[in-house]
Amino acid sequence: MKKNNQVIEGRLFNPREMGDLIGVCRRTISNMTRNKMIPYFKIGKSVRFDPDKVLNALNKYEVPAEEEA
Repeated sequence: MKKNNQVIEGRLFNPREMGDLIGVCRRTISNMTRNKMIPYFKIGKSVRFDPDKVLNALNKYEVPAEEEA
């Protein structure tokens, strides 16, 4: 799957596609959704993700590397 802005922009991803984009399994996406770590849309029984919003949400969990003394 291509990971450029043309593919991401303007469409919602299903859990498998979102997992592929960020490099985790579908189960992890499900856990992140249940724990409200990432934003999602519920459309009927389907769950969809805006990749830009998910990536922005995940940025707040980034831990900066410590510099060596």
